[in-house]
Amino acid sequence: MGGMRRELEEKINTIDRKLEKLENTMGKYEKENEEIKKKLTEVLEGMNETDKKVQGIKNINQQMEEMLKKISKEQREQRKEMDKSKKEMEEQKAIQEATGDALAMIQMQIKEKTLRFRNIPEEEREDIWKKMTETLAKWLHLQEKDIIEQTEKIFRVNSRKAKMNKWPAHCIIVFTSN
Repeated sequence: MGGMRRELEEKINTIDRKLEKLENTMGKYEKENEEIKKKLTEVLEGMNETDKKVQGIKNINQQMEEMLKKISKEQREQRKEMDKSKKEMEEQKAIQEATGDALAMIQMQIKEKTLRFRNIPEEEREDIWKKMTETLAKWLHLQEKDIIEQTEKIFRVNSRKAKMNKWPAHCIIVFTSN
């Protein structure tokens, strides 16, 4: 019986040692487990921060997309306004050309029935009408009354050059259109 008891005691001691080793190993694992939990918590916190940053980036991206849409819309509106302005400018240019053509035609018609005489001496209290109808009748070998009938108006016009050089004013004779 004494041998069995020893065997049992040895077995119990072996089991106790094994239990001690197991407890030590469990303690190590618990420490490692705690460290893993801490690291996992840190990783989760980092992921939360990353998620917040990603969400912030998404918000900024969404705002930028909205701004891009707004800018694109404004650009389309500006293009429409520019096209409208170009069209209006073309219309104005066409109107100007038509007005210029009409003015040129009027000027040509006026020039067709207008004579300008230069260096006709000026006299104080002159009757330019009488003076020019007599002179023109003499030059054209016509009667004075024929010249008067075909004349609409006669007047003097001073040009800048004539004023500067103290030359006589020009005499303008406008004939009737018939």
